[in-house]
Amino acid sequence: FEISYFRDNSYLYASSLKVSSDISADQLKVALSEKLPLLGEMHVSRSPNNDCGCSNAWKWEVTFADASSGINLLKTNGQGLIGAGASISNVIYERTTNMLNGSFMLIDPLTGSISRNIPFDATSQFIQEAVEEDLSIFVQSVAAFNTDSQRDQPNLGR
Repeated sequence: FEISYFRDNSYLYASSLKVSSDISADQLKVALSEKLPLLGEMHVSRSPNNDCGCSNAWKWEVTFADASSGINLLKTNGQGLIGAGASISNVIYERTTNMLNGSFMLIDPLTGSISRNIPFDATSQFIQEAVEEDLSIFVQSVAAFNTDSQRDQPNLGR
């Protein structure tokens, strides 16, 4: 069967990758990594497809560890598959990932006061409360906005 990678659900990023229907998880990982190196670190697993009444039926799960919301979609087709029940199901897009995580603290260099941990995706209100309550500094306003005009990543760039 073939695997293709699309950006924006329409732009084919690279030529399709043809693989054997009985490819192992490790072999698929190597093939995807070599064909699409910009996708970064990935985890691939394979398990029996018990929903199919046929032999040699598999389900593959590909997880992109370095993925951001900019990663779109792998698509497959069943060209070349033969035998009773041989088919390709639709790709299931599990969830959008966020490459950012963690928290930070603010330090007032004049007093040495340290704020509570502030999550990377904290609301403007949370940040204002942390500064005012923890550092005893009055805050007129806090603005949160996306500074990446190429990709919409909520709460990126404060």
